[in-house]
Amino acid sequence: MTATAITGMGVVCALGQGVDALLDGLRAGRSGIALRERTSTPLLEGCRIGAEIRGFALDVALERAGPGR
Repeated sequence: MTATAITGMGVVCALGQGVDALLDGLRAGRSGIALRERTSTPLLEGCRIGAEIRGFALDVALERAGPGR
């Protein structure tokens, strides 16, 4: 059996970044699905709608997390 420790809770999704943004979006009945603004992979080339995570930069998030994360 492997031990598991939960050290925090975070969300990055099409409704927003962070638990508060997610809960606010859900309570307001918003959808994160919309017309796509960018194509990140050739596999999605023909797809016009999706649940993009806007305003999120993975490199910035990893830098904030620090080494070893």
